[in-house]
Amino acid sequence: MVSQSSKPDKSKLEQAIGYRFKDSRLLDLALTHKSVSKENNNDRLEFLGDAILGFLMAKELYKQRADTSGRMSLLRSSLVKGQNLTRIARTLQLDLYLQTGPSWRSRDSKAWARALEDALEALIGAVYLDGGIEATDKAVFRLFARSLRRAGQTSSKGLKNPQAILQEHLQAKGAVLPQYTVKAASGQQNLYFGFCGLPDSPVTVIACGASKSAARYAAALTAIDYLGLVDQDS
Repeated sequence: MVSQSSKPDKSKLEQAIGYRFKDSRLLDLALTHKSVSKENNNDRLEFLGDAILGFLMAKELYKQRADTSGRMSLLRSSLVKGQNLTRIARTLQLDLYLQTGPSWRSRDSKAWARALEDALEALIGAVYLDGGIEATDKAVFRLFARSLRRAGQTSSKGLKNPQAILQEHLQAKGAVLPQYTVKAASGQQNLYFGFCGLPDSPVTVIACGASKSAARYAAALTAIDYLGLVDQDS
């Protein structure tokens, strides 16, 4: 991590992602943590980059696999969350470039890992604003090539049902099992809302599906995504 006044050479970072910025201010903003400034930070770029990354991973999985949407959603979650993003961010050495405020440097390792994940997504958002979707697609494919190869080699039978993943996690912690509730959408055919109540938490996850089973599946998938249980092995 670097102080706000430090000015590391970012050309190596641009070389690593395979994209040179026309507007270097976007790159600077992507690497500025909110502890530096409440207004001029990478939060909005992270929001944009998160959405773009999800779309591009969905596109690649659609091209690679003939799985159901539920199984592809599980694979996409493993690609765009948790340890996989941290691994790629560390490969890029984003910890050397990320600008943080002095009071933030003593945060724990989990908070720092999350900051690196956010910076990577902000970097993707910055590439999109600077160069468009084609340039972003190329940069993202370059960064996620290894992860996508692993996803392409993963057997459909090897993918656990998200309800099983959630149940195993909670049983390992000695917690009670999640409670699922499914309700039909008022005035809508083939639309159901699935509710998954997490034990020892005020959070209730909500998702939708075209059937009761699909709604439960979607709720469980959202729950394990929320809990960070679909990380890709590095």
